[in-house]
Amino acid sequence: MNNTFHPENLDNILDAYISAVQRPNRESLIEWVRKYPQYERELTEFTVAWIQMEVFPPKKREEPDNNILVLRGMSIVQNLLHESRNRSNTKQVANPPIKELVDEGKSNGYTPETFASLLKLSVPLFWKLDRRLILYSSIPIDLIDKVTVLIHRGLLEVADYFQRPPMLPARAHYKADRQPRLAEPRDFFDEVREDRELSDEYRNYWIEVEPRNY
Repeated sequence: MNNTFHPENLDNILDAYISAVQRPNRESLIEWVRKYPQYERELTEFTVAWIQMEVFPPKKREEPDNNILVLRGMSIVQNLLHESRNRSNTKQVANPPIKELVDEGKSNGYTPETFASLLKLSVPLFWKLDRRLILYSSIPIDLIDKVTVLIHRGLLEVADYFQRPPMLPARAHYKADRQPRLAEPRDFFDEVREDRELSDEYRNYWIEVEPRNY
């Protein structure tokens, strides 16, 4: 099997991705990552950059055509070529499913406080993310991407974790006949607005990437 990395193939894939998707979204990204797992990092980085362009108000940006998007994407991809070559020549070992986000962080040397800060979240909001009390469909791709990078996991692994049912805190104690009811997952941006422990810097960062309808 030939594992040679071909940047021109990625160019064609990005071109086809833009033509097929029209507007970047989580579901399309995951579909394309499943089709081209060898380009998971590049497709994710490209999508994050694309979404960041899309969220600017129309007065602050011009509508980019497909060629501009491909060029912008390729500039991002150039920074990942070395990593991609190494990955393509390395046998991938299947990882066990993610059990808890906080444990993944500890395995990579992060305390919950450090992990939260690296994700630009407050500690309470990080714990809600860990327990899957945040509605998956509202989690920004940018945040999912940050998690994948920090814990060295793939996009599909992290997406799978966030789509599972909410869970109680680890080692929670309760009577068998009085198990507490978990709250329904909430919209990420609602949590951002209401979180009193979130810094203004982090709050403004996430509000800026909130999807807007024009």
